[in-house]
Amino acid sequence: MNTIGLILARGGSLEITNKNLKLLGGKPLLAWTFEAAIESNICDEIWIATDDKEISQLAQSYELETFYLPESMVAYNIYSAEAAGYVLSSLCVFGKEITTMIFLQATSPFRTGKNIAEAYALYRGLGTVIGVSQKKKYYWRNDLNDTDKSISPVHASHAPRHRKVRQLTDPHDWFYEENGSVYIVNIAKFLKENTYHIPPYIPYIMPEEESLQIDTSYDWWLAEKWLEYKYDLPTLAR
Repeated sequence: MNTIGLILARGGSLEITNKNLKLLGGKPLLAWTFEAAIESNICDEIWIATDDKEISQLAQSYELETFYLPESMVAYNIYSAEAAGYVLSSLCVFGKEITTMIFLQATSPFRTGKNIAEAYALYRGLGTVIGVSQKKKYYWRNDLNDTDKSISPVHASHAPRHRKVRQLTDPHDWFYEENGSVYIVNIAKFLKENTYHIPPYIPYIMPEEESLQIDTSYDWWLAEKWLEYKYDLPTLAR
């Protein structure tokens, strides 16, 4: 085994109650990621790390491997990379010979198996492949301090006097937003650096609608509306 798919899914949620198991388009939010991981046909094994019995049962219904996360690894101040490191270190101790991790956040329902496979095709064993979406907007940064409460353009081409029509901007004017949908990284380097972000950074550019990450109630509303529009699927039963 060389490549492992890893999904972290704790039972609780700060913004949306029981988010990972809440129905979106007639199936639990987590199921969208489970199905994408399976559909990609890339992972030798897919592991779900959780502290929740219902989530574990859902994973088993998809014939996926489950890993129990202790309370210390599901606290809200724990970074996902820290929890992923705990899981991978444990699996390596168990004798799993794995070299590559595909980390998939449970909150990206519209990332598909095709997306995962295309991202993996960019991976060369070095750096991290990162799912991103392309932004053709004008960005400003916060320069606020005690005396100067102002903002300034992030990029010279974003300054009002230098702007082009957005549809005519050049590639170097564009920004890329990390969408959290997919990270592909060498496991040994990940465990050494304790981060998914290992240079060189390789962008996998995804359409805006496939990049939606559900963190808030508004995000959930957007997801439901997109399903109504694009797939004609039922929204959450109320």
